[in-house]
Amino acid sequence: MSSCYLALRLKNPEGLPEGLSARLDRALPFVPEARFSAARGGIQLWAFLRDEGLWPEPRWHEDTSGAAVITGYGVADDRRLLGAADVLREPDAPALRRRFHGEWSMCKLTDEGLFVACDPVGTEHVYMTEQPGFFAVSNRARLLWELMKALGPRPAPDFEALGGLISPGYLVCTEGTAVRGVRLVDAHTAVVVPRDAGPVEIRALGGGEPAIPGAAPDWDTLAEHLRGNFAWIAGTNKPILAALTGGKDSRLVLAALKSAGLEKRASLYISVPPEHADHLAARRIADRFGLNLERKSPPPRTRILEDMRRHVALTEGALNAWDMTGAVTYHARLGLHGLFGELYRSRGAASPDPEAAARFWFSSPNLGGVLRPEALAPQITRTARWMKGELDRGTAPELLHEAYYARQYVPRWIGQARLGDGITALVLNLLYHPAIQRAFGGLPLADRTSDRVHFELMSRLWPELVELPFANASWKVDMVARSTNARAAITTEPVRHARPILGSGWQEPALVGQWRVIRERLEDASSLLEPLVVPARLRTFLDVAAVVLGVPQPVSSRARTALRSPLLLLHARSHKARILRIVLGLLTVVELEGELREAESAIVRVT
Repeated sequence: MSSCYLALRLKNPEGLPEGLSARLDRALPFVPEARFSAARGGIQLWAFLRDEGLWPEPRWHEDTSGAAVITGYGVADDRRLLGAADVLREPDAPALRRRFHGEWSMCKLTDEGLFVACDPVGTEHVYMTEQPGFFAVSNRARLLWELMKALGPRPAPDFEALGGLISPGYLVCTEGTAVRGVRLVDAHTAVVVPRDAGPVEIRALGGGEPAIPGAAPDWDTLAEHLRGNFAWIAGTNKPILAALTGGKDSRLVLAALKSAGLEKRASLYISVPPEHADHLAARRIADRFGLNLERKSPPPRTRILEDMRRHVALTEGALNAWDMTGAVTYHARLGLHGLFGELYRSRGAASPDPEAAARFWFSSPNLGGVLRPEALAPQITRTARWMKGELDRGTAPELLHEAYYARQYVPRWIGQARLGDGITALVLNLLYHPAIQRAFGGLPLADRTSDRVHFELMSRLWPELVELPFANASWKVDMVARSTNARAAITTEPVRHARPILGSGWQEPALVGQWRVIRERLEDASSLLEPLVVPARLRTFLDVAAVVLGVPQPVSSRARTALRSPLLLLHARSHKARILRIVLGLLTVVELEGELREAESAIVRVT
């Protein structure tokens, strides 16, 4: 999300309050290379564009009929690239969603009013807020926070949404965000705003379902789709940046680059220690094919509160992208990411009982009962309602969890990650394609859980790449076993003498090293956190967390008492990740509150 737009309709359009432009500038994550604005009736549209030279098609277009802006990227099967002129000239705006796949958001302003929508996957977000004095829509929620600071009401944390942030680790249900009154628009709808005082409409667009059962996939044709997606880059002189690990996702990106003749032009990087299996596997690939691979050390995260403030500002109050912000690409390059696998990966079948499934997802991570049941109840109710709606419209129970994952989790997780990664570069995932999504939906469950999509495409785009060891050898065992490609019957070879990658390895030492200041911060904010946590249980939880994490300090009587509970001890010692998630989630809420209250004395009420 390296460009931003904001549209505003004031109830009293006499003029914008003084100082609003400065507020919006402060909320931007970058210094714009270009600024544009247009007005029709009572609606004002601003565009703040970055990395203009990276995308061949203009992102802003204005003529006598109106103005339009796009963020992100859109690619058609005939290799046409989405531009702002397409948005303005297309009379049937939803048709753009059928032609251009990718990750993009569009905003169109004409004499009739405003039309705002995004790609069917929804990783390029659209946010809206409707207040007594104004309506606003943007692809960046933080711009709406600043409008609320300037125009009222004062923005405040949405504790119902943040309960999900701390429990499963991401904001859930399509509409909820970290701030009360700011809504994430469902990717299957559009926002339609009349130019005058008419009501705002949320219009269903339909189509774009990620899981649609169908005939057996034609893998050769799907591989050609990917080759075509990457081919347009070959006609540019843009530098390319891509991560390379020993896993499936980045290797599939590399295979697609190879199919377009771009593998030698890409700058490949990895950011794990040299002894990790991922590094050993990636280095072997680079040495075998003569590729440029550079190891980059991720920035240290020892000043946890300062890092958290930056994180909140970048990812707009979401926790689940925290790991991703260490990979920010501070380069004027086309960045290619391998988060593709997060979409084409099944989490298994869900319970046909929506209420039971939702309750399990949100209650099981609540270690020590630190979260109030009433803080989780709205999440459970809304998620169960969403599931029931899916079942009522024909989604099979065994696909319910996949539908939730593709429609709720993936757009959140990848969208927030792109907020952090896309600050100063255009970040692309050209592996998103509706035909491949439909093929995935038509596969048997065993194929979806074995990452067959990855292997079938890799083995056609770059067969030799598949023969090299994966960091996790079982991935290739599963993929080879189910493949229909005759060239895929190869011997698996594990990466030997390698320490496996440990995921979020920075979190535990960072928290332990700054435990005293973290604990003080959370205890000082106990009144703020009271809508989310039970204060007495929070203190006990922090005692237990200190013991389990190995913080060098005297063990309190509360901790000793709590640790006598076999169930709590079992969960605490076997689920350190849950301890880390709860602590980081609570810190996120505290820093979010500070961000929202900043400069509140300058609020100008609109009557």
